[in-house]
Amino acid sequence: MTKGKSGKAIKGVNPSVAAISYNGPTSLPKTNVGNETQVVEIKYVGSISTSAGGVINTVLDSYAQCTSSPDWASLGNLWQEARVLSMHTHLEPYNKYNQPTTNALAPVYVVVARDSNTALASLSEVAGYNSSEIHAPSTAISKVIKMADSGEAQFTPTGSGPAAEDRLYIKFYSSGNANSIAVYDYMTTLLVQFRGRK
Repeated sequence: MTKGKSGKAIKGVNPSVAAISYNGPTSLPKTNVGNETQVVEIKYVGSISTSAGGVINTVLDSYAQCTSSPDWASLGNLWQEARVLSMHTHLEPYNKYNQPTTNALAPVYVVVARDSNTALASLSEVAGYNSSEIHAPSTAISKVIKMADSGEAQFTPTGSGPAAEDRLYIKFYSSGNANSIAVYDYMTTLLVQFRGRK
């Protein structure tokens, strides 16, 4: 099993395979190896920038965040199936302490979504989500989304993953920004339950 801060097994957070929702913690420090299933913490880091047109329309996809982690390949070699129990993303702005004078940044809208990996394209689309929030570009953002329905609760092969409508998403939208500048660095922590040791 992968060791270290990322890819470690998590103790006491191993719900029944029949569970269709998850209300447990989003990270724990201890290790637990079960006979049939195992919960593992996976971390992924990235950044969010404006486009050449000054737009942010980034989508963080729970499955894509998992498979982009350096630990995913070794975990996929150990287990047949997986499902994401929770996704916690924390973003720190580039301009938190050094306010830009020439690079204008507009407010950032954040949405927790379960529908699709389609990027937000307008404020009217943002307004269509009850979960939408607005943040100043100089403030840190922390968002959590947990497994909550039967589609998300399905175990799927580690090599193919769940359908788009059964993944967890955090979406961002902002327009009127300076072009092609870094806005946030982020870290995503995912709790993933694996089943079927190979």
